Amino acid sequence: MSDIASLPIGKLAGVAYFDELMLFYIAILANALGIPCVVGVGEVPGLRGGELLIVDGNLAQLIRKPTNLIVSEYGNVLANQKEHEHSLSALRELPATAVDGVRLEIFANTDL
Repeated sequence: MSDIASLPIGKLAGVAYFDELMLFYIAILANALGIPCVVGVGEVPGLRGGELLIVDGNLAQLIRKPTNLIVSEYGNVLANQKEHEHSLSALRELPATAVDGVRLEIFANTDL
């Protein structure tokens, strides 16, 4: 698992983890880094380095040899997702407040 944390984030487009051991740690770490992740896909026969893959973390799919149309559609999905995340970024600095006005403090222990 620590191998993922040591990779250069700018060069990592997705994570396909073939085994199911500790899969939730991999998924949590990838999600925290904003990287699509699919876990427990099992062995992928004939998979070679440099082969074009699409890792769809939303649908838990690993797509091999996607057509140009599929690549284009996923490009649109990514652009829309980034636009949506950007529109939400202004909310990041607002205080967390419950509906009744009580201010909340939110903490997370990711053990990183």
